[in-house]
Amino acid sequence: MDLGLSCEASYSPEFITQGEANSLFDHLTETLDFTNHTFKLGTGEVVSVNFGKHMFMDQSLFDEDKLPAQVWGKTSVWSDQVRLIKEKVELFTGHQFQVCVCIYYPDGTSGVGFHSDFVAFGDTNYIPSLSLGEEREFVLRNKLNGKETSIELANGSLVTMGNKCQELYEHALPENPKYKNARINLTFRKYGN
Repeated sequence: MDLGLSCEASYSPEFITQGEANSLFDHLTETLDFTNHTFKLGTGEVVSVNFGKHMFMDQSLFDEDKLPAQVWGKTSVWSDQVRLIKEKVELFTGHQFQVCVCIYYPDGTSGVGFHSDFVAFGDTNYIPSLSLGEEREFVLRNKLNGKETSIELANGSLVTMGNKCQELYEHALPENPKYKNARINLTFRKYGN
């Protein structure tokens, strides 16, 4: 479903089945450690946040330490389960992704304010994002006029932010205590140009 914005952006509410989404959520929460919520910025500053993070990546990036854990947080090569989802996302989008940023939000008291994804390690012109677990509100805000578009992200849904989305819009996952359960976001990213 096209979101009708001044950029390429779409929402697929049932990208994967509820069974697939629940199985992947369980795999991630059972195999990853989301308890250490501190990481070191490129400036050397240590930051503490109210969510957990893990990065999956291609074997070559991991072997060459292209995204060092002391800067980016916990990292590993793709698990089999995440690799299967990555391949499905690649087939759906027609784009190849070398990195997946996995963020765990324990409940509605954790979220992220308005921002645009900056070019930290690769092209941000096309970023798909898979939601698992608790349904959460996701908001896109036009940088010029402030108009907001809100979507409830369902378990197993995929938001795709494409051409001009990072340039013209900011996005947020607002904190809201009405959400009582955990959510995981898998954002697929490109490495390099």
